[in-house]
Amino acid sequence: MNELSNRMQSGFVSNGIKYHLYSINELDSISGAWSILDDNERRNARKFVVVEDQNRFILFKYIVRVILSEHLRVLPEEVKFSFNRNGKPRLVPQPLEFNISHTGETIIVVTSEGSPIGVDIEYNKDLRYAGNRFSSFFNDNEIAYIHKDKDLKTKRFYDLWTAKEAYLKMIGTGMLKNPLSVNIMWNNGRPFACESEGCESSKLIYIDFPDIVVCISYPG
Repeated sequence: MNELSNRMQSGFVSNGIKYHLYSINELDSISGAWSILDDNERRNARKFVVVEDQNRFILFKYIVRVILSEHLRVLPEEVKFSFNRNGKPRLVPQPLEFNISHTGETIIVVTSEGSPIGVDIEYNKDLRYAGNRFSSFFNDNEIAYIHKDKDLKTKRFYDLWTAKEAYLKMIGTGMLKNPLSVNIMWNNGRPFACESEGCESSKLIYIDFPDIVVCISYPG
């Protein structure tokens, strides 16, 4: 982990939840990383056509294994995963809950002792790239909230987007469940909780980095 620690940002946020944020760059090498991956990860890596995308995938998988191995006190190659029917990864055995999100060259891994957890990370990109995601992701009240203040439009968009995606990952469905089914509750102008009929409700934690918004969802 020493070679990663110098550029990794880590911290505790609440309820025993810890995050690790890492951005890869030209200094990172996949040398040694390939041998750490399992057969399934290597098989998925071989599907990439673009070398840069393949290397990013390998590095992300390697980083996740190194982080989790530190928590579990095992070697990175000894970390074992299973997946639910929707593809959410879990540890085998399962002493620790974790979730992963990445955007561009940046990855975040969050861990929790015993409670399901979900995380989403997004760059604060220009909303011209949002396309039709407004109507497919947000209800009329949420769209009105986003557009209410033009100076806060981008921030509000990503606050809501990351809240819904983190929540859907926490409950284990991901985007297979309609984001419009997720109800958001506000406090002081920012989402603080999510719920959806027939599913566990959650609380939200935001971590703000320059140009990046991170939302963590946990039961509550």
